[in-house]
Amino acid sequence: MIVYKGQEYRFPVPMSILDPHHLAPLVSQLSELVHVRNASGDVIWASPSAADLFGWPGIGSGDSATAAGDDADQALDQAGSQGSWQGVLNRLDVRGNALEIESRWSAVRESDGSLAGFLVWELNNEDRRPLDENLLRAQRMESISTLAGGVAHDINNVLGPILIAAEMIRRKTDDPWIEKKMQGIETSARRGAEIVKQVLDFSRGMEGEKIAVQIRHVLKELVEFAGHTFSKSISIEGDFPRDLPPLVGDASQLRQGVLNMMVNARDAMPDGGTLALRCSDIKLTAQEAVALSPHGIEGHYVRIDVQDTGSGIPADVVDRIFEPFFTTKSRGQGSGLGLSTTMSIVQGHGGFIGVSSEQGVGTTFSLFLPVAVNETDDTSVVSSVDTSASVAASGQTILIVDDEPMMLEMNADMLESFDYKTHIAENGQLGLDLFRERTDEIDLVVTDINMPVMDGPTMIREMRVLRPDLPVVAVSGLSEVDHAKEGTGLEGIQVLHKPYSTDDLLEVIKQRIGGSGSDSDDAKTHAGDTMSDSAFDDFLEGGSW
Repeated sequence: MIVYKGQEYRFPVPMSILDPHHLAPLVSQLSELVHVRNASGDVIWASPSAADLFGWPGIGSGDSATAAGDDADQALDQAGSQGSWQGVLNRLDVRGNALEIESRWSAVRESDGSLAGFLVWELNNEDRRPLDENLLRAQRMESISTLAGGVAHDINNVLGPILIAAEMIRRKTDDPWIEKKMQGIETSARRGAEIVKQVLDFSRGMEGEKIAVQIRHVLKELVEFAGHTFSKSISIEGDFPRDLPPLVGDASQLRQGVLNMMVNARDAMPDGGTLALRCSDIKLTAQEAVALSPHGIEGHYVRIDVQDTGSGIPADVVDRIFEPFFTTKSRGQGSGLGLSTTMSIVQGHGGFIGVSSEQGVGTTFSLFLPVAVNETDDTSVVSSVDTSASVAASGQTILIVDDEPMMLEMNADMLESFDYKTHIAENGQLGLDLFRERTDEIDLVVTDINMPVMDGPTMIREMRVLRPDLPVVAVSGLSEVDHAKEGTGLEGIQVLHKPYSTDDLLEVIKQRIGGSGSDSDDAKTHAGDTMSDSAFDDFLEGGSW
């Protein structure tokens, strides 16, 4: 259909409607490949983009041309007899390059019904291919994310018993040789858990509640991670002052954003070099901020510098490096999403990024993240916690529910070694049955969330019908799909990610029943970190935290 001077024309339409003098004002503005052919298939006139690409006559030239390399016989026959045709044509451009053209033909007839020619709209598939590749790349990343979540659950179930068993043996032995070997096993298990977590953070990038974050702890973890996983030819340096003010943000996203920058720096140094992570406390005026970045605004920031001694960024591409899917890496070596993702994360936190690069010398990316408004209140700052295994039990009874037999055995042995009494169950239904028999005896439940027969959230709801104040510690392999909201019987849950250490588990048990003897605190906890209600909901839906 063509709308011309307020009237709608549906095909077939009179050839006079397609006169270039009528359509010139419209067609000359089109970026699409549009042209008109006569009944023999010769090109009468073409839009500027089509004329430039194929060397055809432009609007009003009065010339005609054959389409070089065109295989349009089927289009001519079908559009001429049936009124329309669409498909893919092979054609040569003005330089002789073979192209695949997605083409749509509509017949144009004179007032007596005779065939006058064809109106053709086309798309160069070479222009479309990058979009298709980017879509496939994004879908592949989504698939990797899904796969990573499932694999992480299984890997963490494997690492959990190893970590707990190694700790128990080390604590009980007097043999220095055995103690040293057990420390090595613990270190390897923790390293494996850190790698799994980093892969999840990088691939999923799930949003979480923005709370006060002490960024130096996040950066220290990343330096350790890079030291274990990057090439040994790259020296990793870190400088993180202890007096940095906290940020308000999502620790998982910030970790992912900085990691993206570190991976980019690593790739810029294929032959080795130095990767330095430094942060500082800085206040910027409006003039200083704009000098660092067009997006800069005045304010109080924590500045994070990611510096490499690599090849540097060419001046002609530095303005494009934050574009999605833009990459200077070879095909298959990068998605072009790392820097754009980091830019999105930083801007989402109210900050900006500055870039300084010199070819042959290296590049420094500077992330400016606003500090928390109340800089003196760090009571909720996310940081590492110094837990202690010296938790004195008072004969409390703990029900452990997990579908992994080794996790059950190791947790029971470990807790009993600290004078807790334990009962075990291999799924939610068995755990609920046991709890019904010993409702008044059980002081706390430690349960996996994703289990066969009956999952953790369902079991907890049923238990809290009998004991509304029941303290619960939920352990997770980061692959849960169940949904929980406040008011559904799951308030007050503490969350601990697998694999966890003995100290981690003892600490959350102490928070619930050990020491204080109170279970009135409804905070959700992950190894000492505060988890908001909304973050916990997302976590149970399959998110990460």
